[in-house]
Amino acid sequence: MLARLSRGEEGYTAGVIRLLGPPGKAGGRLVLGVFRADGRAGVVQPVEKGRDEIRIGRDHAMGAQTGELVEIELEKSRHYGPPQGKVVARRGLVNDARQVSLIAIYEHGIPTEFSPAALQEAETAKPPRLGRRTDLRALPLVTIDPADARDHDDAVWAEADKDPENKGGWIVITAIADVAHYVRPGSALDREALKRGNSCYFPDRVVPMLPEALSADL
Repeated sequence: MLARLSRGEEGYTAGVIRLLGPPGKAGGRLVLGVFRADGRAGVVQPVEKGRDEIRIGRDHAMGAQTGELVEIELEKSRHYGPPQGKVVARRGLVNDARQVSLIAIYEHGIPTEFSPAALQEAETAKPPRLGRRTDLRALPLVTIDPADARDHDDAVWAEADKDPENKGGWIVITAIADVAHYVRPGSALDREALKRGNSCYFPDRVVPMLPEALSADL
């Protein structure tokens, strides 16, 4: 964990800047890079600027070929020399246009995995009781998200106002999905959302702020 210390009346407090994750991974996540065959072994050049090449043993390459985008996990080493790693996923040729999104995700450190606790909270969540909420389910709301949208959570409804004092006027309702009922302060979902701040949209994919059980379903 990377934190910033500040001194107050009751002593020092730490504000989290970034979760670095466990040893063996870069910044708590896998390293993405371009594989290059080098004799009987291989080398991976990370897409993140400023990172050194990582050596890949011949038994740890998963059959990767030169020019492929691969995900690797760093190996612990007490020896001097370049860092060592092993390929854990092959993502296709780096010159494929779809790889631009994946590279951007890694370069900017966008979290793509949710904690088991957050996934469990999302998957076990159920629709709330109506309670004091206003029931708008009888309105023929129309979604404004296209069929190929990553999520469908916005809708509108309108009708002419029958009030004679508002002749020519309209009544409009804009409906926006709100997950506040499910994301309670201090919960695992709340911590995961705080880590991200927002969903990230790319031409070919979305990295959601919340697990799909919430963001794309409930």
